[in-house]
Amino acid sequence: MAAFTLAMLISSCLGWVTVGVAMAAFVPLIAMNAVQRRSGTGPGFLAAWIGGDIVNLAGLALLGAAPTQVVLAAWYCIADGTLAIELFCFGHSDWGTRDPRKAHDLIRRIQRHDTPWWWRVTAHFRNFTVWDDIVLLCVLVLLCTTAWGAWAVVGLWLHPDTFSVHIPTEWDTKSFALGITASLIFSFARIPEIISGERRSKRNEEPIHELDDPLWWYLIIENFFNLAAIFTLSQKVDYIKVESPWIIGSLLSIAFDSILLWRVTVWRKRFYNPDNPVHMALKAEDDARKAKRKHLKDELEEREEEWALQDILAAADKPKEKVAPDAPYWEKRRVKKHNKQIDHVNKEFKENESHPVIQRVHNRIKDRADRDAAIDKYDAHVAKHGRGPPSDLEERDEKRDARRDHVAVPVEHDDSSATDQSGGEGSPLRPRRQSATDIHEDVPPSPRYRSRLSFGGSRPSSRAQAAAHPEARERRSSRGSLYGDD
Repeated sequence: MAAFTLAMLISSCLGWVTVGVAMAAFVPLIAMNAVQRRSGTGPGFLAAWIGGDIVNLAGLALLGAAPTQVVLAAWYCIADGTLAIELFCFGHSDWGTRDPRKAHDLIRRIQRHDTPWWWRVTAHFRNFTVWDDIVLLCVLVLLCTTAWGAWAVVGLWLHPDTFSVHIPTEWDTKSFALGITASLIFSFARIPEIISGERRSKRNEEPIHELDDPLWWYLIIENFFNLAAIFTLSQKVDYIKVESPWIIGSLLSIAFDSILLWRVTVWRKRFYNPDNPVHMALKAEDDARKAKRKHLKDELEEREEEWALQDILAAADKPKEKVAPDAPYWEKRRVKKHNKQIDHVNKEFKENESHPVIQRVHNRIKDRADRDAAIDKYDAHVAKHGRGPPSDLEERDEKRDARRDHVAVPVEHDDSSATDQSGGEGSPLRPRRQSATDIHEDVPPSPRYRSRLSFGGSRPSSRAQAAAHPEARERRSSRGSLYGDD
């Protein structure tokens, strides 16, 4: 067996980088599917890839290819198998699969709050930004290159004379056929995805592919590194011939992924058009949610500023400590330091108290306290009376009802008319009209409303005025009631 050469070292390094890029392409997809309880991969595309993975791994095993090629094929089997399990568990909106159970999945996601540590773990994988994808790519490539270094060091240490990378040159018809089959499956598996995207675009549906999705970009990068690893290992004709199925597969994958990205650009340009009413409706809804998120974020930042100022005020209001004359030295030193800190906080705050920023935060705290007090007052009114305080319009309606339900006063010139105005038995009063409290007996009136009905529907405090001013009572009695003489 040939010795371990520089070409083998570089080729194996590029191969491990290829594995790292391939892992970075699928790890975010798998993680987000699991956390959001969804399947983002179409069943046709996934079925084709699983078949291609099995055929590809078998062809590389028969060929005796480089270890990095075998590791890459094994990773594809693991990734696509995991995506298939997620498709089976969570469903997909495409034909041939179970429809997603969105309400059930929402319940399961919310129930994660019951397990705080699990909620904190899954919260990091709800969404991946572009920066998250780049960081993950760097981390996985670093881990894979570390594995490459460990593999090379351990191999050279254990077998310094025989350790090397096998360069296949013998023709194997089965391996060639399996490799070609796998390459064609991987390449043409993009066709159902392209057809599905074209149909969605014709139906004026929002594209499901994003241009910043790392999957397709990383697959293109991975195939470039895979070609570099193959051609770096050897340039012999026999080696290139037996590796030709995987070379062709990488070139076709790059071509089809580029076509898919081009079509995604077309679909997005066609849908995200200001003249498209569907897009504008979705945009308005999305803008409203973005504005709400921004409002909540700004409010959180304001709260943090207010809490920081309140902490400063609390530190300034701390009482100074006193120490006994016979206290230990370290206790006296601690108390002295404590009191000195309080003096420093007070002095520093007084120097900056008049600053516009501090005043603005002060005003925010005061306004928020007023709003909280108003809310507490409203809640207390609801808890006591079963309804909120009346608005201006409701108050006006109550005044009008009180005037309308006013009870007539009888035309009597003796003093007994004032004592019989309670409406008891034998009272010559006209029958009282049905008031709002009679109609809605199940709704207790507010104290303000009850005070206006205190005299059988008459004007407020009329009895008290009659008792305090008898001459006014006589004049009002001689004129008759509000509705005329009886």
